[in-house]
Amino acid sequence: MRVLEDIRSRHGAVDAVLNLWSLDDAAEPGSYTATVHLLQAIAASGLPVGRVLQAGEFHDGVGRAYAESWLGFERSLDRVLPAVRFAAILEEHQDVPGRTPRGVWFERLWAECSAGTSGSALYRAGARHVSRVLPSPAPSGKHLLRPRGTYLITGGTGGLGLLLAEHLARNWSARLVLTGRSSLDSRKRRDIARIESLGGEVLYRQADVSDRQAMGEAVTAARERFGPLHGVVHAAGVAERGSLLTADLESFRDVLSAKVDGTRVLDEVLAAEPLDFLCHFSSTSAVLGDFGGCAYSVANRFQTSYARHRDERVRQGASSGATVAVNWPLWSGGGMGFEDTAGVDLYLSSSGLRLLEEAEGLTLFERLLGEGGTQRIVMAGDPARVRDMLDAGPAPAGSRHEVRPAAPVSRPAGTTNTEDGDDMDAEALVLSALSTAIVDVLRVPREDIHADENFSELGFDSVSLAKLARVLGESLAIDVLPSVFFSHPSPEKLVAHLIAEHAETLSRHHTERTRASDTAAASFAGPASSVAPEAQPSVTAAEDRTAVPATPRPAAHAEPEPIAVIGMSGRFPAARSVDEFWENLLRGKDALSPVPADRRADWAGPEASWLEAVRCGFVPGVAEFDAAFFEISPREARTMDPRQRLLLQETWHALEDAGYGERRLRAGTIGMFVGAEQGDYAGLTGGEGGITAQHEAIMAARLAYLLDFSGPVLAVNTACSSGLTAAHQACASLRGGECDTAVVAAVNLATTARGLAEMDKAGMLSESGVCRAFDKRADGMVLGEAVPALVLKRLSRAEADGDRVLAVIRGSGMNYDGRTNGITAPNGAAQARLYRQVHERHGIDPERIEHIVAHGTGTRLGDPVEVNALNEAYRERTDRTGFCALTSTKTQVGHTLAASGLVKSGRTRPVGSPRRRPGQSALRPGQRLHRLGGQPLLRQQGDQGLAGRPHGNEARRGQLLRYERDQRPHGGGELPRSRPPGPGSRGPGGAAAPVRPDSGGTAAAHPGAPVRPRAGGARRPAAAGHGLHAPRGQTALRAPLRTRRQRCRGRPPGAGRGGERA
Repeated sequence: MRVLEDIRSRHGAVDAVLNLWSLDDAAEPGSYTATVHLLQAIAASGLPVGRVLQAGEFHDGVGRAYAESWLGFERSLDRVLPAVRFAAILEEHQDVPGRTPRGVWFERLWAECSAGTSGSALYRAGARHVSRVLPSPAPSGKHLLRPRGTYLITGGTGGLGLLLAEHLARNWSARLVLTGRSSLDSRKRRDIARIESLGGEVLYRQADVSDRQAMGEAVTAARERFGPLHGVVHAAGVAERGSLLTADLESFRDVLSAKVDGTRVLDEVLAAEPLDFLCHFSSTSAVLGDFGGCAYSVANRFQTSYARHRDERVRQGASSGATVAVNWPLWSGGGMGFEDTAGVDLYLSSSGLRLLEEAEGLTLFERLLGEGGTQRIVMAGDPARVRDMLDAGPAPAGSRHEVRPAAPVSRPAGTTNTEDGDDMDAEALVLSALSTAIVDVLRVPREDIHADENFSELGFDSVSLAKLARVLGESLAIDVLPSVFFSHPSPEKLVAHLIAEHAETLSRHHTERTRASDTAAASFAGPASSVAPEAQPSVTAAEDRTAVPATPRPAAHAEPEPIAVIGMSGRFPAARSVDEFWENLLRGKDALSPVPADRRADWAGPEASWLEAVRCGFVPGVAEFDAAFFEISPREARTMDPRQRLLLQETWHALEDAGYGERRLRAGTIGMFVGAEQGDYAGLTGGEGGITAQHEAIMAARLAYLLDFSGPVLAVNTACSSGLTAAHQACASLRGGECDTAVVAAVNLATTARGLAEMDKAGMLSESGVCRAFDKRADGMVLGEAVPALVLKRLSRAEADGDRVLAVIRGSGMNYDGRTNGITAPNGAAQARLYRQVHERHGIDPERIEHIVAHGTGTRLGDPVEVNALNEAYRERTDRTGFCALTSTKTQVGHTLAASGLVKSGRTRPVGSPRRRPGQSALRPGQRLHRLGGQPLLRQQGDQGLAGRPHGNEARRGQLLRYERDQRPHGGGELPRSRPPGPGSRGPGGAAAPVRPDSGGTAAAHPGAPVRPRAGGARRPAAAGHGLHAPRGQTALRAPLRTRRQRCRGRPPGAGRGGERA
């Protein structure tokens, strides 16, 4: 996208984009990634593009099916990118091996551009061919159905599949094999009983049609029960939701799976079956396009083309049975259509079609099977309008639609320019623009336009709706796609949608129009104003593109979706798990210690002359690692940075804690986000090991590579805020659809004394070896180590998937201090400004935040700045005092640098544990560094019980609120809601993050103890969940099972957890 934005800034508009990716030798057939990303980037960048030409060549029928499927983009793209013309330019190599030279391709594509044609084309033996729809007479054929025949129906319990099954049972006493993605439930059992009562026999198999093994087993089971198959109807499909511009690649592929992968799988598993026929239930979207998602049209176009390939294989004796792909319209009794009745009516009336009645469709099915053709398009409706629609090709590429400035519109007479009138002003503006656009497009009197009337009843068809979208968008200076009319099919519904979606732009546009003119706005209720707008000269699109920069499309104002924490693990000072860490906090245990005996050799050297005086928070088991479990050679493991090793283990544990096994890992897109600073392990290896052994970026890639993640994978370094910056990016990625699940982790290890020595020289360390946060005795920080890991998912998705929710991230933000008294000096005003912004952006009431686990490093400069900034942000929103507790974990575990923000997530109260709030150690009465009297914040010394009840439904789950900033060693954070703790953190990268622990309610389950990989056993676990562990062999299994038994004894009665089972 950045490349296209750069082109736009330098050159304005481009006439054509040539996509030659598929000509690359490395390009995989059936990969649509490059095309989808290109089209999405064109839309996001705002680059005006006249045409997109997709080049492709093929040598066989399968390659042709993939190449022709690109026509689905051509037929659908105008619904979401009406100004862009897409065309697939294809070449068939019949008997000539190899590929066409690039120079020939460039000449051909240049000729396509210069000729002014805009449709797709196929080059065969030097001749250019185009696709056309021809009327089909009704040839006499033969009946291919037989009494008591055995028929396989994929998607057999869906709308059309079930309808067809009942028909075959009633009329042919058929033996039916029905397949579907989901298991056999009570509804399916009732449907099957009804089919059998009609005279059929039914075998149901749970099998995804794109799963070769599952479908092979289904065919085998059918043969064992009924004998050979006589026919197959491929009716499975995945409905498309949304636009190509908003869809993620995973959902795009999901729509393709049944029609593309499933079609090929069926051809493989049925190769030996003596079939009478194989019928693909395809869709008219293969020819007419879909509603802007493109995937459904692409999938059905592939299926239609593949039918020709299979028919040729039948002629060659490689397969058996007639092959036909029927491009069905919407049926009245089922199938994948619209859920909105008004949208259905608008689509049908604007295209000249009607719903196909069930009896009509079933009669046509039997007739079309025996006609002999490989493709039949069925369209029910007005014949003349249908022919016109099919014959109408895309507009020539050289033609540019006219861009006319909208007439100036002001608010209606009698209204005043007040804040309360903004919505009415926007409504008047949109009503006026829409009525003017309708008059312009349909040439109807304004008084004939009624706000509650369907657009089809007003006289619109698919062509005029596309024009209306263009005219209305230009008038209001917003993007209006033709597909919006099918979701909001009347003027009043459309107006409400546009106001909600584009409130800011419309308000600004209205203000500009008001200044320009006093002309009264028109409305739907009455005739047009007698004052006509002044005529404006026309401007072509090319002129407009060059002269006027594109206006960015503002997003509707809404609070970002909360993010659920569904898994957690970690290694902390004196704690091998989150639960052990929690217990240490409750007891006020001091986890700081001298350098452990097993690490003293690594700390030797000139920097460690004061080794005996060192007190740090060291994590246990730094040298423990099961290399074989993670498929790493012992030699590589020895030179691998211990941070990589610990991250592998803890992120694996976090996924186990979230209930993720092999099936769930494969089911969605997972991203990996790691925060880490520069390490010092290279000084111990003497230069041994490859570049991957100690590279910071590889810390994020290790687990992602092992488990084949496909989402974003990145490591970030913003110093002490690295972990929270990684979490911030993960939340953005989840909300943006780049991944479905995000693994977030951070790590800090002091493998040598070098880092500690450098901080000591800078005067950053405590001379007493004690961190006294918010204390007048504070004399500096104490170093700590940690490896925390979280698993995140959008809250709505987590609830839908039945995940256990440990905490909820309400929001995050980032900023920079700017120029201060020094590059490491904090800026209190910038901190307070960030807190206010996050409160407003995420709708957080500070009065409901009752605990902040602050950054609190124990420095006499940073701690007061942090507290004052928090109080300043609070005082603007509340007059209450002394209601929000302030603590820091660094007094017990030290400052864990890059991991410090995520460390406080371990302060979340584990489910089922007593309702306690750990306090802060090393804090004495009368030693306050900051005056908190009369302020919202109060310091907590020692743990406290949590009295009272959380508010309303918010007792159901925890919440995490995080602030992130760059380049300053200050911190703070807030907890939106009730009593349990909320951690906050900030550092040179500037971050703060409080967490709200789970209060019970929806998540009574208690997380299982993390499993530490040990030696022996199988390569990888098949699943994770209740009672399941991943270690290899019996010896490695004993320790985690012993821990599991101990944990279970402490659970509340009946506590359990979800997840996969082996």
